Parts: sequence; structure tokens; C-alpha cells
Amino acid sequence: HKKKKKKRYSEGSENKLQLDTHQSFLAKENMFKEALVMKSKSVRGLENKISHFESALQKSQSDLTFTQISKDALQSNATKEIEEEKFLADERIAEIAASLKYMKTELSDCTEKYERQIADLMVK
Repeated sequence: HKKKKKKRYSEGSENKLQLDTHQSFLAKENMFKEALVMKSKSVRGLENKISHFESALQKSQSDLTFTQISKDALQSNATKEIEEEKFLADERIAEIAASLKYMKTELSDCTEKYERQIADLMVK
């Protein structure tokens, strides 16, 4: 009779032990699930940061490309403008040189003319 009670008590203890083990397992499982959720959140956070940095990098690269293209265009335009200015300056210099040559010829002609007139006056 006593043995039966003891057995029941040990069955109750065994059930309690099983229940404790199961609850301990569930608690651990919940801890792992929470840790997994936290890890996945931090992974998503890192993925978002990486994505943000990648798009910032792409924008920087396209800005750099645009700057390079703009620089090349400005340089090309400046070179064209300089060449045009040089051409116009060369033309102007040629015009001035031609004018100077003409003026020298005129001056020379006038000088000869006046020298003849002076010589003619001296002879008279």
C-alpha cells in the first residue's frame, strides 16, 4: 500500500521533472528565437547600411564622371576659344603690319617728295 503512494509520488516528481525540463527547453528555445530575431535585425541593418553606402558610392562615381565630362568640355571650349582668339589676334597683327608697311611707304614717298621740293627751292 505504501509502495503505491511512493510510486505515485515518484510519478509526480517525474512529471514535474519532465515539465521543468520542457519549460527549460521552451525558455531556451525562446531565447534562441529572440537571439535569432536580433541577429536578423542587425543583419538587415547592416544590409541597409551597405545598400546606403553603395548608392552613395554610385552617386559619387556619377558625380565624378559628370565633373570629368564637364572639365573636358570646358577644356575643349577653352582650347577652341584660345585658338579663335589667337587666329583673330594673328589676323589683327597682319592688318597692323600691312598698315605699318603702307605708312612707311607713304612716309618714304612723302619724304622723297619734300626732299625734292626742298632741293628745288634751294636751286631757285
